Amino acid sequence: ESFAAFATARVALARQPAEPADAPAIVERAFADFAHKHHGAYAHAAGAELAVVAGLPRASDLLAVLAEDAKEHDWARAAHLRATGRLRRDTGALRAAADAWRDIGARYEHAATLLLIPDRAAEGRDGLAALGVTSEG
Repeated sequence: ESFAAFATARVALARQPAEPADAPAIVERAFADFAHKHHGAYAHAAGAELAVVAGLPRASDLLAVLAEDAKEHDWARAAHLRATGRLRRDTGALRAAADAWRDIGARYEHAATLLLIPDRAAEGRDGLAALGVTSEG
């Protein structure tokens, strides 16, 4: 249940910048009351970032929920940094997010984050190419 919510939100996020009409429903599902809180952090991570990118009004509130997950969950921490960087247009937060993704071995997420940092975007494209990803996001 939480994995499906994570995957749905992450795929929608990868398809940005076009806002999917169903972004609000996807985000709501990502913040459902999951039985396994640790696994739910993945869904929260993708859902909060989707809320930011889609410009949903509750994005800041959802980032606050994700901040709680980030205290005990490395993936949530990296996602929180990236989503915060996107919301605030804060390159420092994006750089910290890229480092966090690298540190946990999340190569796709690391490369996708580098795309958001103008002076590291080429490195991000190279990272995605090395993974066999032919489109950005």
